[in-house]
Amino acid sequence: MYNKMMRYIIIHILSIILSYKSLAQTNMTQLDNIENNGAVVFLYHHFDQPHRVNSNIDSTLFSKQLKYLRDNSYNILPLAEIMRTLKDKKQLPEKTVAITIDNIHRNIYDKILPILIKYDIPFSLFVTTGIVGAKDYMDWIMLKDLVARAPKGTSIESQSLSYNHLLLLNTTKINDEMRISYNIINKNIGVAPKFYAFPYGEASLQIMDLAKDNKYLAAFGQHSGVVSSFTTRYYLPRFSINNTYGQLDKFILRAQAKPLIVTDLIPNNPYLLPKDIEKKSLGFNVVNKNINVDKINCYQSSLGKITQKYVIGDSRLELRLSNPFTQGKNRINCTYYDKNWYWFGMMYHASLTQ
Repeated sequence: MYNKMMRYIIIHILSIILSYKSLAQTNMTQLDNIENNGAVVFLYHHFDQPHRVNSNIDSTLFSKQLKYLRDNSYNILPLAEIMRTLKDKKQLPEKTVAITIDNIHRNIYDKILPILIKYDIPFSLFVTTGIVGAKDYMDWIMLKDLVARAPKGTSIESQSLSYNHLLLLNTTKINDEMRISYNIINKNIGVAPKFYAFPYGEASLQIMDLAKDNKYLAAFGQHSGVVSSFTTRYYLPRFSINNTYGQLDKFILRAQAKPLIVTDLIPNNPYLLPKDIEKKSLGFNVVNKNINVDKINCYQSSLGKITQKYVIGDSRLELRLSNPFTQGKNRINCTYYDKNWYWFGMMYHASLTQ
């Protein structure tokens, strides 16, 4: 009886040990997967409007991009599915991408929707509700028809009531921009928007919180990078595509990008005050275990490569800017190459007044 009980106890202890070992291995595997688990979100603004030099893409080039994605087995998923999967820290399929458009110009309905239908590609259309029905823009009848005809998973999302610089508005007006737009879309489309796009890609920690308070599940900027489960949910990156960055070689490079996952970013507020600008510094921890931190290269807007960088410990990178942030938009892009490009981007808006 004693020997039988001891045998049972030993077997039970061994089973617990093996279970913990298996769980640990599973967690390590999940972490390894998460490090490479991300989605590339593309952002388009204008089509066949050459006078909009910085934001325009020819519809023929757009069609070639979508054909490339389909011919090369990319998983082009609805934005909501991607965000839900990452929120739950589950694994996305390899080569996952999403298409977003921040515009409701009439030619999107006439020329771009047929291309998206042809390649069976869902997309998210971010709508500035205050201009719906204005000259050269879609009205609500067209927007409802677009959703009905478009591939499954296509959604109408919010880009405010009016396309204003939110950084110049007070809290009450920002809330109005977000709340009223949300309600208008819900009323006219019959489905509440899940996501918000910051006009001009400009935000602050306070504005990010307001997006969350106004029922949005996530919010997007206009800075480069790959979305992962580690990315700040209310300031998500997207690759802006135009005729310059949309040429097929550059488009493919971005489509193949992996997330350069960072934490403890300083400064973490996209809106910089003079005291932040004076420091001329930026730093973050790198989560990816397969990356040599010293080999990461970072670039500051049009000023080029940041040459002063310091590695602290195994995973922290500190940057010293040779030139301070200038008033207005300042982009930081950090990349690392190992078969694919690992990419982290941030856009700061610097204010010279307190």
